[in-house]
Amino acid sequence: MLFHAVTLMFTRLRHVGAPLVLALGVAFLPRPALALEPVTLKQHWVPGKIYHFINDDHMETEVTVMNQQITQRSDTVTSYSCAVQGADDAGRVRITVTIDRMTINADATPQRVSFDSARPEVGNTTPATAAAARLAGKPFNVVLNERNQTAEVQDWARFAQEIGPAATTFTEASAREIVLQTMIKGLPFHPLRPFENWPMQQTVEVPQAGTLQVRGGYTLRGVEMHEGFLCAEFGADAQLSFEPFSNAPLKVRMENASASETSWMDVQLGMLRYISLVENYSLVMANPMDRSQPLRIPSKRWVKSTLDRVEDIR
Repeated sequence: MLFHAVTLMFTRLRHVGAPLVLALGVAFLPRPALALEPVTLKQHWVPGKIYHFINDDHMETEVTVMNQQITQRSDTVTSYSCAVQGADDAGRVRITVTIDRMTINADATPQRVSFDSARPEVGNTTPATAAAARLAGKPFNVVLNERNQTAEVQDWARFAQEIGPAATTFTEASAREIVLQTMIKGLPFHPLRPFENWPMQQTVEVPQAGTLQVRGGYTLRGVEMHEGFLCAEFGADAQLSFEPFSNAPLKVRMENASASETSWMDVQLGMLRYISLVENYSLVMANPMDRSQPLRIPSKRWVKSTLDRVEDIR
């Protein structure tokens, strides 16, 4: 999930809006205690089932133009399904993924964007909304290895031709990640004790932008009831860095970039039910108003992903 959210940020920076867009809580009831016994956790996809996910990705940036501070907001909600077709003799699972619906709403002063793939003829058209319209409703197949650690997209060339220009931003890596983001990366196969942790590191190329580095780690916080399900609760913290390609149309760097994630895995189902991610960073790029001073754009993202329901394939 950490990589996926940052990738979407660079995609939106290029394609949505103008060039500059690039409680206190009081608990009155006691929280159930986390179970402290070791637990064996296994992520698995059940053949014959279809998993429906909803991903809500919200972003805010602060841009100062001629001493005026402007807050820009965008919100992308993606509903997608993963139909598990079965496993081969080697234990590899084939999953048919479909982006069922995507809505985009952005206030990138002076431009506003509103789009719903269910009604693509309504609202305004941008490169991002045009790509979303091409992606919605078009299935593609992903094969996971027996340990759910790697993914391979089947017949990517055909699918890329089908979605046309959208393939420049929704790449083969994006197609793999939409499945891998539903799982804890590098989940150990031995019984885990609460507060046990393990490292997480990724290097990913973001299309037309640059190389993203993610370094951090996961911690199992324990097992408890969450939203009516017995779940293992995980925490993750990471530092992010980004190096733009030399030929990138918009050379963006990141400063003070960090991410924090909490996720809940249904112990019986073997699947993440809820993911909550927060990122803080500053985007740094050339300042068109003053070449002597770089432009810094403080940014924050909130991403919430939910396993909405699981059904039999009809």
